[in-house]
Amino acid sequence: MRDLNLDETKQYDTDLSTDGGLTWEAGPSGNCSGAVEARVASADRDGRFVSVDGEVVITSDGYSLLRWTPRS
Repeated sequence: MRDLNLDETKQYDTDLSTDGGLTWEAGPSGNCSGAVEARVASADRDGRFVSVDGEVVITSDGYSLLRWTPRS
């Protein structure tokens, strides 16, 4: 499992894109860092796209993209 180095004290808001990241719409909020790490581990295991830029994480389920951004 990759070390994402996420802030465990923050909640992460989720956005969903069905057009390859051109537009995003708000998804469910309140994911903890553990939920984000579990989603990344699942994507890695299944060979799906994962991008980590600081604390912004994007994964693909094969059809859409999910983006997690820490709340300020």
